[in-house]
Amino acid sequence: MKTINTYLLALMAFVGLTWTACSDSVDYDPGMPAEGNGMFFADDAPTSVTLEGTDGTFSVDIYRSVTAGTAQASITSLVSEEGDGLFTVPSSASFADGADKATLNIAYTNVVRGTRYQITLSLGDGTPYGASTLSLTVTYPEEEEVWDVVSTEAILIDNIYHLWGVNNLQISGITVEKNPDPNVNQYRFRSPYDNSYYNFVFGLTLFPSDYKAPYIILDGDAYAEEEPGSYYIAPTNLGFRMVNGEGPTVDETWNTFGSVAGNLQTSDGPIDPPNAQYPLGSYDETTKSFDLGAVYHNIDAYGFDVLMGGDMRLYLDPALMVPDYDRDYTWYDVYNAAGTYTSELEESQWQQPVQRAAEDPTFYRLPSVYAQDVHIYFNYDAESGTFSMPRGQKTGLKTNVGGQDIYVSGVPGGFAIDEENPSLLHFNMSFYLADEDGNATAELAQMDETFLWGQGVYDAFAKNAKLDDYVGDWIVPMTDGQNVLNMPVTVAKVKDQYGDDHLLAAGMSGLYGENDYNDAVELVYDEESGYALFMFQQSGNYLAGADQDGNPVYYASYAAPFNSQLVAPDLSGADVLVGGLTADGQLQFADNLTNSMPYDGMIYMVTPDGIDLYLLTGYWNLLTWDPYTGGGDQAKQQLAPMKTMKVVKTDVKKMSRRAYKTTIDLQPQPKTYSLQVTAPAGGMKFRAVEK
Repeated sequence: MKTINTYLLALMAFVGLTWTACSDSVDYDPGMPAEGNGMFFADDAPTSVTLEGTDGTFSVDIYRSVTAGTAQASITSLVSEEGDGLFTVPSSASFADGADKATLNIAYTNVVRGTRYQITLSLGDGTPYGASTLSLTVTYPEEEEVWDVVSTEAILIDNIYHLWGVNNLQISGITVEKNPDPNVNQYRFRSPYDNSYYNFVFGLTLFPSDYKAPYIILDGDAYAEEEPGSYYIAPTNLGFRMVNGEGPTVDETWNTFGSVAGNLQTSDGPIDPPNAQYPLGSYDETTKSFDLGAVYHNIDAYGFDVLMGGDMRLYLDPALMVPDYDRDYTWYDVYNAAGTYTSELEESQWQQPVQRAAEDPTFYRLPSVYAQDVHIYFNYDAESGTFSMPRGQKTGLKTNVGGQDIYVSGVPGGFAIDEENPSLLHFNMSFYLADEDGNATAELAQMDETFLWGQGVYDAFAKNAKLDDYVGDWIVPMTDGQNVLNMPVTVAKVKDQYGDDHLLAAGMSGLYGENDYNDAVELVYDEESGYALFMFQQSGNYLAGADQDGNPVYYASYAAPFNSQLVAPDLSGADVLVGGLTADGQLQFADNLTNSMPYDGMIYMVTPDGIDLYLLTGYWNLLTWDPYTGGGDQAKQQLAPMKTMKVVKTDVKKMSRRAYKTTIDLQPQPKTYSLQVTAPAGGMKFRAVEK
């Protein structure tokens, strides 16, 4: 698995992830006095019981804090409707003299296979030492079929939590089985969303220790006539329910996951297979992999999040996985490498970002070069002077005639570092057509594309500025689109519990002393470039008033990059404003070239309910800050919260930073060559021309 960016996840609280673990139990202290006998259930008591037959008994342990003498634990029970008359729960359990534990034996008869029963036990004589109630899920499981194992090393590409920044997570070591009936085309694998998953992704333990994950079944028979070769996933309870605004919770009745087609509907009616927009799953024999197709994740307080075909893929043989640089590497921006790309192919020039693979410091990509979200990858080591690129890369372009995909590879010896200017990289590339196996069928053109490394949008910023260089007082202009105010902002250096240094900016909201509101946010210092980065993050809680009982009411507040034209902030934590120091002493912020939209400010927002967002003051910070010298018109000016808060747009779609060509006028040129041949008759020479 790849490590998830936990800092990013922490910033996703707006989207609805704030959860806390709480417990009403109190640690047992034998030295403390207790009322009565202090009866309780253990905190780690099993909450699920698996029965081994239709008739029998199982036991539950009850504890007490006072062990002297005999005692009776008074018990009341509540059995779910489907278990009515099947379970006999005693009304008491006996403690022997000196014993701290009693056993409650529950009898059952005529239980039904595959049925879950709920039993809640309550003690009449409770104690703060432990729980006085215990809820049990009792199951007599269906007879386990023995399926044929087809892989024990399968890999699932997982995107079920992509809304929370968990993208293309590779989950390995999955066992996939096939139904042994030769007339049945079904495969299954256990849900990977168990405690190990939640520990890795979110750092929490969700399920009880005896939890057994359910199967996800790929059914190749359900819609074999309507969509031949398809695999359908029925509505499946995966044992958890994701609640927007709260987090994941255990739920064994929640419809978590399944195929979109055959299960969901739109306002126009059911989505029936076959459906081009929402295809069922499919199997690729070449790569021995299942594409799960268009599937849904049912999120409480949100709705059905749809994952499209290709987002979830199950590889039976890891050795046959198709290389996918986007998926297989973790990419991050190299801000001080962004520069100017000059293209002969498109006869134009633009500012181009650069990203590096965390797993390989010499492996880079140029994002969205010729088409949006289609990247060009290359290897570059400035120290050794080596420069090359992997062959057979897609450009995202198609030919004007025929709409054929155009691929690119480096011309042998054509990748070079300019001798006179080491920052100038020459990408001499061959653009060509290819067959289904990726073999070149016709060359379209050879172009010398160039990239000026690190000389572009951030040229005005000082190179390799130190963290301490940002510390101090700044005058920050703020505007509501009409009026402009100057606000002093203090950037300070603070240490965390590990002794690491951070930059905190305070005063950016303009609400000085307003209800003790702490508006401090972090400017993330990037050691590689020396730049200070600003991104979506949570700030302090804002005191909004009091409820009818006089209790204080707080709103969570957030700061984010802001597009004033659209009244839209970035809420993903993925977009970044890059700050740097200029030669005249200013602190300027500029758009990162990979941002989803352009930003012209920084905004503060509040939310009363964890769902809707509102502008706090209606003002936003502009992006050029001057050093604070004190006095005069640079004195503190006070803003006030908006009486009628404006709603912030949260559904703005990604915007392309420039216009891309979808097709290009390149056609295969016929090969023409001459061959001199000598014929015996009269020594005449002929020239054979082949086209």
